[in-house]
Amino acid sequence: MRVLCLLADGFEECEAIAPIDLLRRAGVEVVTSGLRNREVKGSHGIDVLADAVLDEVSSQDFDCLMLPGGKGHKNFLADERVMDLIRRYHDEDRYLAAICASPTILGDLGYLKGKNYTCFEPMNRDFGGNYTGRYAEVDGKLITGKSMAAAIDFGLAVVETLTSPARRWDSMKAILYEIKEEELNAFDQKPVRITDYLDNVLEGVCQYESSEYCEAEYGGEEAALKINGWLVYLSDIKKIEIIEGKDLEDFAAGYGTIEEEIVDEGEEEIWYQVLDNYDLSVIRILNCLQARGLISQPWCRKILERLTADCEEEAVRKKAAELLNE
Repeated sequence: MRVLCLLADGFEECEAIAPIDLLRRAGVEVVTSGLRNREVKGSHGIDVLADAVLDEVSSQDFDCLMLPGGKGHKNFLADERVMDLIRRYHDEDRYLAAICASPTILGDLGYLKGKNYTCFEPMNRDFGGNYTGRYAEVDGKLITGKSMAAAIDFGLAVVETLTSPARRWDSMKAILYEIKEEELNAFDQKPVRITDYLDNVLEGVCQYESSEYCEAEYGGEEAALKINGWLVYLSDIKKIEIIEGKDLEDFAAGYGTIEEEIVDEGEEEIWYQVLDNYDLSVIRILNCLQARGLISQPWCRKILERLTADCEEEAVRKKAAELLNE
């Protein structure tokens, strides 16, 4: 998936940068474009250097056109190239994502008729659709956001729409976004216990991945379990509690062990896994950090100090204290 995000002088900075950040974290290519210059000034005086200017990218193929709001939406309205681009994306049934003031541009073009949508409430008027007032709203290939306060929710909605609910959930976890119980239920979470190819026992929350998602992302497997960062391919997850054999071996051979994967992701992911689990799986992460000579790093020392002081799992606490005193 490729997203073209237009930036006009006066754009609301958070409404652009937060969704761009979330999309890139989720592996979506985002190209930012100024209208006539790469240097664009936000509504609060923050200067941004765009990737390109509109004439360089307008003819390229993107799956989604994203429009931040703010006073910059008036510059969208005044630029016939932008308006033609919006019309083309609509006519070609591509994704349109707009937040705050910018959904009103789509409303004036008649694209909100019969649609659920949201926008900056003081600018809402009769566009012939259903104004929900939610932070983010998705109706088919139309994605709208309410205001700057909705930048994260809007970004997550774009992530989910362009990729999958799984990517949205992963993004929420990565930024420590509070995940509510009803949202967990929507992702078909199940507690599971499996053995890996080294006979370690992994316990965690399993997320079922649809066959369509697996086919698109992982090469045609029928289904998969996602367990604390692992994807394990299965044909029927409902009958399995402890998994052994070829499926897991193939996965491990292709992707490496869970602790190697976590450490490869870097400091942020290690912090997340340690704080999220606080269980025996943390020992394997610490062993990997030790093997790679990272224990002396300041950020790693902070992790060890946190575990030594706070972790209720005695084995983890002892291991952290042992490494801290090396």
